[in-house]
Amino acid sequence: MKKVSISLRVISLISLLTGLIGFILAPPIIATHFTSTNRADATGAAWQVFLLPAIQIIIDEGLIFKAKRQRRRTDDLAFDFVLPQERTYIAIAIVLLLVFAFSIYQMISYR
Repeated sequence: MKKVSISLRVISLISLLTGLIGFILAPPIIATHFTSTNRADATGAAWQVFLLPAIQIIIDEGLIFKAKRQRRRTDDLAFDFVLPQERTYIAIAIVLLLVFAFSIYQMISYR
């Protein structure tokens, strides 16, 4: 269980660092919403870059809670390896990290 918790929290930390770097590099006003033709139709303050890492942290903590709950229910607390379902949770967190990192890049680089 520790491996899953550590993996998901490292992913959360990477997401937070991505948001911090995005905030440092962002202009004072960033694009916050895009149309289907990739035009910005809403703008906001640079601090809004941190909304995506905050969502990532909430989702990752929820996945940790779900993994712990599942291990208690199936009585697998003694195992020291990552279960197949937990690999899925880690994959979900990585995909979200990539999507959010791309979104942050798009928000701060739009002119």
